[in-house]
Amino acid sequence: ASRLPAWTSPHVIPTPPNLTTQSLVVFLPGTGATPSHYAGLLDAAARAGHRVIGLAYMSQPVAVSQFNSWCFPSPPGSVASAEECNRDAHESMLFGRVSAPYRGKSNGLWDVPPRLSVEAILCRALQSVPWGAQYLSDAQGGCVDWQKVIISGHSQGAGHAAYLSVIKQVRAVLF
Repeated sequence: ASRLPAWTSPHVIPTPPNLTTQSLVVFLPGTGATPSHYAGLLDAAARAGHRVIGLAYMSQPVAVSQFNSWCFPSPPGSVASAEECNRDAHESMLFGRVSAPYRGKSNGLWDVPPRLSVEAILCRALQSVPWGAQYLSDAQGGCVDWQKVIISGHSQGAGHAAYLSVIKQVRAVLF
């Protein structure tokens, strides 16, 4: 099935009825899903007092199980380890750039250009809302102040969120 509708769907940005935290919950949907599929969950996070963005992004066009099979024990035609393959794929998806030791280790599974990365899409979403500037930063070559973010996701989105939470040392809620 085409993933284009999920990739181009609108972000879901519910308004918290009572803003009680300074945290931003960023939710990454699972393979082929749109943020609107998770409207109830996103509304619950907003009712808990958080700013919330359900982010539409270029999720990999394959399910998590296929992604795992691609990387384990090594990607096709490669001697890279499953860990190196995973790092390459997650960093490409999240940032559109990959640390030198891992660059190319997923053997072209899903290379995402920087302008279409989760971080770049989130930056544009934050720039489009009046309160977004408080979550932006130009530190470390990115534009998101990750320390103010609670990253969340479902299925494939949870895998990317888990990776991001480890490398950026941010809070995570995974489904």
